[in-house]
Amino acid sequence: MKTTTNKAVWSFYGLCLMFMVYACRNQDATPLAPKYTMESLRDLQLPGLRVTPPAAVTVTASTLTPSATASQVKSDIAAGNVTPAVSQAAADMAAALSAAGIPSAAVFNAEFTPTIINSIKNGGKLPSNLQAEINSLVANPTLQKYFPTFTYPQVNGNVIGPTTTTIPGPGFITLVAPVTVKPVNYVGDPCFKAANDLFDAKIAGLENDRQSQVGTVQSNYNSGKSTAESDVQGCISGKLAQYTNLVNASSGKLTTDLANLVAIQGTLGATNYDLLKAFTYLLYTQENQLYYDLQSADVNACTITAIAKVAAAKFAFDTDVNAINNNFNETVRQAQRIVLALFDSCHNQGTVAP
Repeated sequence: MKTTTNKAVWSFYGLCLMFMVYACRNQDATPLAPKYTMESLRDLQLPGLRVTPPAAVTVTASTLTPSATASQVKSDIAAGNVTPAVSQAAADMAAALSAAGIPSAAVFNAEFTPTIINSIKNGGKLPSNLQAEINSLVANPTLQKYFPTFTYPQVNGNVIGPTTTTIPGPGFITLVAPVTVKPVNYVGDPCFKAANDLFDAKIAGLENDRQSQVGTVQSNYNSGKSTAESDVQGCISGKLAQYTNLVNASSGKLTTDLANLVAIQGTLGATNYDLLKAFTYLLYTQENQLYYDLQSADVNACTITAIAKVAAAKFAFDTDVNAINNNFNETVRQAQRIVLALFDSCHNQGTVAP
């Protein structure tokens, strides 16, 4: 018998040396009762497979909550009422424009041409000067109460943003190699040959069992990987549809909100009308840019979720393969201990117990 691993070689010459040692032993020694029988070797089995389930991947959906304050302002304007909430929105916008260094609401409004409004709807890039103004206004503490609140999605507790592509995985496992035992096909003493032939047959059977167990966990991994990857496109399609609906709704609301302002322009006066128009354009821009940021984050979460599930399945697969190979290697070592004891019985008694 010859066993090959990455660490050791159990060669045919070792077996031959063992035969020589037995041949030189004291022929008059008192035979000992055999510790093992042929049945001991015949009954040796690979431990049963215990499949490790992949670790669950937890996904926390993104959230988006409209501003109740902004909704109240728009509702009051739609009803034709210049309420304290409406007046406060105009005053807050005036302060924010001043803080941003924008000369007037009218100047700001003039930047929102049909082309710019359409670009905002389509997630396009704005002129750098206008984007800088938007960024300054959006960062203004006075206006925070008018903006939607949101959270990005999470996968396994990791926040997934618009540019996130990876998260930490479960780690890596150093794989254990199975020993390779080559049959000797010994020809010689019938007692030795019977023990060696049974050993060779047993090792072949154990290897078949090992491969069968590996095949089972490989099938589980393949199935989990396929399912996770096939879910990605449906997830992405769902997110794209969700945000397309939000963007379209926002575009429709902009038209309505501007028309509602025109309806009470006389009541508001020119200054407040321009301020609230600027307020409306700002909310529209911030809302849509947020939609596209969240859409990117959610699409990334779809892909990262699949990657995490595949990584969990691979970790479970490697864990099981190591367990299988460790069990196999230990069972082979036990088989070798038994066959050496049988060889000893052959020498002492000329035969081995069946």
